[in-house]
Amino acid sequence: MPLFDIKVQQETRQEAVRMAYQQQQRIKQEASQAKMITRMQQFLASGDPILVAEALAWAKVNPGILKVNQLSLLPKLQTD
Repeated sequence: MPLFDIKVQQETRQEAVRMAYQQQQRIKQEASQAKMITRMQQFLASGDPILVAEALAWAKVNPGILKVNQLSLLPKLQTD
């Protein structure tokens, strides 16, 4: 086998390894993000003022991710 062909095969293999590594890192990052989104959504749903505040602070830094429009943040006014 000519040296050129060996070099091409080696470069191709290295590129495949690099691409597989990048894909693995992307999958890990997406899983981590999904876990955080779920956690923050649970914080919102908990009704605990501290957890809700934490989730809202996170939502400000990461706009458009949490479903905050479904949350009634204002206390209900009692009318006597």
